[in-house]
Amino acid sequence: MLWGGPFLWLGEFDQPYDAIYHSAVNFSSLGYGDIVMTRERRLLGPLEAVNGVLRDRLWHASACWMELPWRVAHRWRDNCLELLVFALGFRLGP
Repeated sequence: MLWGGPFLWLGEFDQPYDAIYHSAVNFSSLGYGDIVMTRERRLLGPLEAVNGVLRDRLWHASACWMELPWRVAHRWRDNCLELLVFALGFRLGP
């Protein structure tokens, strides 16, 4: 994870595995609590968790935004077909 590098650089962890594991747990906002940082840098954990949650929300919002024009275009097409069928006098349904 991206946050594991600064944790190693700050000297918070000795092994890269511990830094990456701690970063992955915090970024996914699980927060097991089995590895805890020192008191001076303890607030970096919640900051990383907020970063992960915001990244997920922005990703979902962008995915929905990209799908929106497709849904609008199909709805417009279906409405036009219904209007055309109505204008030509065809009956829909029983």
